[in-house]
Amino acid sequence: MLFDNLFAARSTNAGRVQSSWIMPRKSTAGVVLSEERALMFSAVFASVKVISETVAMLPWRAYRQSGDKRELLAGSILDVTLHRRPNPEMTAFTFKEYLAACALLWGNGYAEIERNGAGEAVHLWPIHPKYVDPVRSGSGALEYSVSSDDGSPPVIIPARQMFHLKGPTTDGIVGRSIISLARESWGLGIAAEEFGAAFFGNGGVPGIVIQQTPEAPTMSAEGAKNMLSSFDSRHKGAANAGKSAYLEKGFKLEKVGIPQKDAQFIETRKFQITDVARWFRLPPHKIGDMEKATFSNIEQQSIDFVVDAIQPWAERLEQEADMKLVVRDSDITKMNLRSLLRGDSAARSEYYTKLFALGALSTNDILALEDMNPVAGGDQRFVPLNMISLQRASQGGGTGNAAAVRGVLVDAHERMIAKESNAIQRALSSGKDMTSWARDFYQRHESQMVDALLPGAHVAAAALDLCTDQVYDLVASHCRLHVQHSLCDIAGDNTHKWEKRAGTAADKLLGRIAGAVI
Repeated sequence: MLFDNLFAARSTNAGRVQSSWIMPRKSTAGVVLSEERALMFSAVFASVKVISETVAMLPWRAYRQSGDKRELLAGSILDVTLHRRPNPEMTAFTFKEYLAACALLWGNGYAEIERNGAGEAVHLWPIHPKYVDPVRSGSGALEYSVSSDDGSPPVIIPARQMFHLKGPTTDGIVGRSIISLARESWGLGIAAEEFGAAFFGNGGVPGIVIQQTPEAPTMSAEGAKNMLSSFDSRHKGAANAGKSAYLEKGFKLEKVGIPQKDAQFIETRKFQITDVARWFRLPPHKIGDMEKATFSNIEQQSIDFVVDAIQPWAERLEQEADMKLVVRDSDITKMNLRSLLRGDSAARSEYYTKLFALGALSTNDILALEDMNPVAGGDQRFVPLNMISLQRASQGGGTGNAAAVRGVLVDAHERMIAKESNAIQRALSSGKDMTSWARDFYQRHESQMVDALLPGAHVAAAALDLCTDQVYDLVASHCRLHVQHSLCDIAGDNTHKWEKRAGTAADKLLGRIAGAVI
């Protein structure tokens, strides 16, 4: 057992060829749905593409944690494997894109871990999910049975040697395939798409019946068959659209079926795009549905895309890597989502200016956040000359740095409260059930508020020599109480009293931080 992690060479066949076979799943609409068939539905393809490509473009680096400091392990074996070359045949982008796409469709993405003599992960070899079956050994240990197309016996890989990216799961071991869950919903969308394609394949004309009147000559079954065959060859298909038709005396044409301009058909197509986006937790504009996107909400929807659709996958990748790829307990891996969450240039400039004035950021810190090169002497930090500690400020007296810290926290509270107010107005205008709406909204809003308040809170805590580990708990508790207050105000219709709430809330948070020191 001592040497199990050492010299673990690759066990599976490097020449594996992906097969197209997969267990079909038939929907009530009559569509046999598989992962490959689902990808032919434009909304599904666009959803998988935008999520997998976004995950793939995130920098994935290795770090060493020491107290509250984090050191980039640039050039280390793990950092090179994750950030540049997971294996000799793939770039880091391709590897992450493939693994994410497999997890999105099949519910699971697999890669065998190849280690060197020191137990470090040197290569990650992706394996298609259809070849892999998680099983239990005789002793109950989790293993992975990997089959192949050549009929050779399955290869058993221990759990510690298999990188397993799981989607939503009901047992904690295997991710659920979204195809099996969404087959009815997506089957309807694919059926509508096939209907439209068949319609235009028929020349853009609804189904036609050739009706025989009493004036028509008697016709045998063979004669009727020949007449229909002749009519179809002349008029069926997009290339024959618009050609004139000739019928003998006693015959007439009757149109049947649903024309493509029918409003219900069009709404069905639109709804299916929105429905697919819902399954993937995507804002519809990310897959080309701009019907409800406006200049006023597109930035917030883009942030929702990162928080709801991308961050969970980043967390899954990080935690699986920390469990199976990291050798030292002090090492971690992180995917950088900062570039996806950037606001417009004016908002970033104001944010940097405030933190620079507080001494929280140096010139080079700001340049690093903007992916720019450092400058000589740029590591110095500056504070106002009349700075005093927050502890003294809480006891009365002084403005300077304490006022600047308060300004940052007031500004953050104002932005989050404005977001609450706007969301409440939209919910009321659309006639939503406020009880269920508020529960769903504030579940997301609470975590977003914590992220918004943490930078200013860290600066306040640093001025008081407060341990950084305590800051998050103080801010989280503050935001939890804020949400409870908001829910009470919504229930009592008191949201109109929020005008001065930001300043009061900022003072309460500063008081909690000062109180934690005293």
